[in-house]
Amino acid sequence: MHHLLNAVIIFDEIQTVPVKCMALFNGAINFLNRVGNTTTILCTATQPDFSNISKDISLENVKGELINAVEGNFTQLKRVEIKNCCAMEPYTIKNAATFIWERKAQVNSLLVVVNKIKTAKDLFRYLQKNEEDVETQNIESTKGVLAQDTRLFLLTGDQCPEHKKDVLDELLKALKKEEQVLCISTSLIEAGVDISFQAAIRNMTKLDSIVQTAGRVNRNGERGLGYCYVINLEEGSYEHMSEIRLGQKWSNVIFYKAEQEKKNILLPELMKEYFDDYYNDSECSGNFKYPIDGGRRSIYELLTLKRNQTGPKLNWKIQFKRAAENFKVIDEDMTIVLVPYLEEGQELMRQIEDVTVYTSMAERKELLEKAKKYSLNINRYKFRQIYDAGGITFKEDMGVYLLNYAFYDEKEMGILLEADPDKL
Repeated sequence: MHHLLNAVIIFDEIQTVPVKCMALFNGAINFLNRVGNTTTILCTATQPDFSNISKDISLENVKGELINAVEGNFTQLKRVEIKNCCAMEPYTIKNAATFIWERKAQVNSLLVVVNKIKTAKDLFRYLQKNEEDVETQNIESTKGVLAQDTRLFLLTGDQCPEHKKDVLDELLKALKKEEQVLCISTSLIEAGVDISFQAAIRNMTKLDSIVQTAGRVNRNGERGLGYCYVINLEEGSYEHMSEIRLGQKWSNVIFYKAEQEKKNILLPELMKEYFDDYYNDSECSGNFKYPIDGGRRSIYELLTLKRNQTGPKLNWKIQFKRAAENFKVIDEDMTIVLVPYLEEGQELMRQIEDVTVYTSMAERKELLEKAKKYSLNINRYKFRQIYDAGGITFKEDMGVYLLNYAFYDEKEMGILLEADPDKL
């Protein structure tokens, strides 16, 4: 902690701070500022209003924006336009495929971002079909390139880090050569990836995520103006994805307002209004302090001194242990699994399987360090389905779950819920 005192700390992509961690994050920033004499810089293209929650960031001695005339710069540096292409009835995979090929016919490179891994995979498989199976009648006479001439890429959380890195490397090479490219991805491409497409399609979601996708269009000003098209593709229930469900709700409100008032949806004033609506929604505002015990308590409360406490300060109760036990960096229904990606990943799994009680701690630590590139988190549903099918084993000596070779597609899909019969 002492390294953070009298320091300058830069947080990039600050919009990715989870709602349930807001109060904890703000409290930490306030402490570092007031006690540690630390300067904090929050960086993002979609700045959340952290002063609009129950425990806000103190604005004492805060200079605010580092750049003057923010809205003027947004207008002058405009390089992408967001178009609302949502329909009265949600798009099906087939409808979306038609829309995608129509947009692809107009550009060399197109990015499509959806909210769920399953949707990304289903859409990717559908687009892999021969062009006669896709309703491309509206573009057959266009100069654009049809399905069989376009390189398809897939990026999802079902691929291990090394797999995603390899896909991104190939994708960047293809874009640099100005090849015909179509990339289907989840939101993982929205932050920390320096890449530029001529156009993008984003399924309706949080407004900040839509803007982040738009940030992958015409990123370096290669064209006069790029376009990001927003559609409402049916992806099933968002019961366990409340941030997306609420994001869609308030994004639709802002889109309607922007259209009625003929305003650019990218303006900071509209982004601020979106976050005001989003954070003030009752379903969101009750979760800022990391609720636990069914919402009866919160981690923030466990780490806060009660004003009515009396007696020696050493006896005051701040429940560090209980807070640590309840705080999860990764949701508790996620399990880390080591996957057999390419020969390197397969060889690593063989080495881990050969570990015995006689293997030194140094060797074990080295293996676990290497395993990070070939590990990923899968949810309880996927884990149980694959485990029951015999696709996952547990290496007790290492405390590691191992995925069977037949349940991983190293070419495209990553984790498979059913074994590839060609690998059995």
